[in-house]
Amino acid sequence: MGSTMWTDESGELTPMGEAAYALKLFVDGMPELSEGVMAPMVNTHAEMVQAPLSEVRAKLEALASALEVDFAVAARLVTSVPQLWTTPPASVASRLRPVAQQLDVSLAQVVYLVVSQPLVYPIAGTPSLVKDRLVSLSERLAVPLSTAIQLVCRQKLLWMVGAASVASNVKQVQSCLGLTEEEALELACRMPVVLTLEPRLLALDVAGTAATTGLTVPRLLDLLTQSLGLAAVPSSVLCAALYYVATTLDVDVESVLQLAIQQPTLLCAQVGNVRSSMEVLRDGLNLSSNGAALRMLCAQPALLYDFTRESCVGRLDGIAKIFEIAADEVLELAAVQPALLTLGPSLLRSGVAAVSEQAGASLEDCLSLILDDPTTFASFLHKEAVIDAWAERLDVDEDLVRQLLQQQPGLLEATANSVKARLESLAALFQIPSGIAVQLIMKHPALAAVPPNATITRAKNLSSMLNMSMQSAAELMAKEPAILLLAAGDAGQLRPFAQPIYEINSIYEFYTTQWVQGAITESQPSLSRNSSFSSIDSR
Repeated sequence: MGSTMWTDESGELTPMGEAAYALKLFVDGMPELSEGVMAPMVNTHAEMVQAPLSEVRAKLEALASALEVDFAVAARLVTSVPQLWTTPPASVASRLRPVAQQLDVSLAQVVYLVVSQPLVYPIAGTPSLVKDRLVSLSERLAVPLSTAIQLVCRQKLLWMVGAASVASNVKQVQSCLGLTEEEALELACRMPVVLTLEPRLLALDVAGTAATTGLTVPRLLDLLTQSLGLAAVPSSVLCAALYYVATTLDVDVESVLQLAIQQPTLLCAQVGNVRSSMEVLRDGLNLSSNGAALRMLCAQPALLYDFTRESCVGRLDGIAKIFEIAADEVLELAAVQPALLTLGPSLLRSGVAAVSEQAGASLEDCLSLILDDPTTFASFLHKEAVIDAWAERLDVDEDLVRQLLQQQPGLLEATANSVKARLESLAALFQIPSGIAVQLIMKHPALAAVPPNATITRAKNLSSMLNMSMQSAAELMAKEPAILLLAAGDAGQLRPFAQPIYEINSIYEFYTTQWVQGAITESQPSLSRNSSFSSIDSR
């Protein structure tokens, strides 16, 4: 019997196999907990996995009972406030119950509050402090106290919102953006920085945009959550841009909205070039529409360039041969999981061999892995020697290279030198170090796919269109890439709103940094003496 990462030559479990088996038993023993609850709990309390399962269950059940919440909420609580795992449940309840009385809410509601915002627990010994802070928030936002509590339960950064930072309360956000109260509260939860924007910066009529385009308000809120700068743009400008790109790409407006949300930097390329790539995918995979092809490009921007009709045929044929499946099935699988097409036959074959050798997986298992979890499959493609070589060539940390190649394994089709040249061009354009350039293309993978000269040209054009320096235009592209959608059509309409968009991005950076730093300082007061970046910069 051959060895795998889980078993040795004799079939006995390896240390890694034993750990995996123990984790499986632990997970199976708590079916009430979803992966989203279980994973962070185990990461926070690794010792739980080695403890008797009955003991772990008993402790969580006792905590749930004392706090009048369900089992899953107790698990989330000990993840948010780790010290509560070793604190007697009765002590936790006695600390939180007075807070519930002060706020006139249930004990369970206070538990939800602590789960969302762990900073509440240290001051829970003085219930009036908790109440005063929440009352102040409710007054600033012009909402009832009960609503303020619900908001903090959903968005912990709202706990850090100071009196001076609120420029628009919930009613003003509702009125300026054409939202219902419920929609305004939803936006405030998902993007609390909107509360720091003055009414003059809130120009987009969301309801009007929805009525004109047929898009739903929740989908437009998805866009604002990703690109808050668009709040400064009138509905007429956004609608015109959506329709222009939709017409040029021959897709519906919903497809363009998804592009703006998921992969806006695809529009660093000319819209015509994007359409040409879509047609290669549409024809090569017998897709039903251009919209289906655009969804593939949004999922895998690496297919935008250097992916011709010939290479498409070659990769489809390679997939069929490697996995021993019919051509029709390959077309269906590639349409569902575009990551299959980002790897050439040689690289794909080496990945399958590595998964088979290290995990003892069959061809069917390998195919399932790449379809379900291409990032994990990609981790088998590169050996440590490759990571080290790329890290040295790119002059960045090995972990960053590992993350980059797992996210975008198609880069392995290129050489480290060509990737370095691309990163250097982006670093020069955005005036950032190489390590930040790597993080930038991880956040916006299309920047790794679009040739740097095309991105530079787009920045130059944007600079001219908006009458701003090229550096400011490049900064806007990096921080608010949805502006590329607005600039795709009549940029003359966009020019009056470039400065407000830029201002919103500056406000976003300022307050998110301030709130996060404030949360760190409150949770670790000793850091308050070193709160400025200048004092901790080692350069």
